[in-house]
Amino acid sequence: NRGAAGARNAGVEAAAGEFIAFLDSDDQWEQDYLTLQVAALEAQPDCSFIFCDHKEILRNGKTVVFQYKTLAQYRDLVHRSLTNIFIYTMSTVIARRAAMEAVGYLNETLDICHDRELYIRLLSAGNMAHMPRPLVTRILHDGNMSADYHSWAKYVFMTLDIFFASEQGQAYKDLEPQIRSDWAMSIGHTVWQTEKDLWTYLWMGVKAATAAPRLTAKYIQNKLRPV
Repeated sequence: NRGAAGARNAGVEAAAGEFIAFLDSDDQWEQDYLTLQVAALEAQPDCSFIFCDHKEILRNGKTVVFQYKTLAQYRDLVHRSLTNIFIYTMSTVIARRAAMEAVGYLNETLDICHDRELYIRLLSAGNMAHMPRPLVTRILHDGNMSADYHSWAKYVFMTLDIFFASEQGQAYKDLEPQIRSDWAMSIGHTVWQTEKDLWTYLWMGVKAATAAPRLTAKYIQNKLRPV
């Protein structure tokens, strides 16, 4: 059992085309998904992969559209990919086979976060293209809504470890303390809000303070400041 990353890699290995598309079992493509995505990627030869916007059907039946927007506070797309998640499902992604062969397939040591780790490496082989249309629908249910925050924390930091130990990561070492601290504080906040898990909350606080003491102290001061 090679896990989710291994299953996707097996699909890549079996595929014969120039482009690699992914489709998770809970997701649905629009009829013109492949036509539009491939045409857009072919029109941008400097791009190693493309992703589109998507819709999510919540458990209450409500539909939410997720639209990608550029944000000025990031140095570049690698910085943004290290800092937050903006591609929510691999079903929105098509990559060039040549780019994947150049940077390597999905990292099978990562049970989760292997998709984001791949996107970061693909950015070393070219730019990212975006299709501003919701061509994928994701249906949420109890089976894909469950969250294991301990595993999430483990693999978020494993992803950062892999990146900052790589040649690609050396150009971003100055950002490492803040990125690690921000992730620790974000995970800690989420765990406390959803599960009231004090020990994980404190553990994330220690990780944040270890990575960036001054930033963490400033964050705590702002939280404690009277409104």
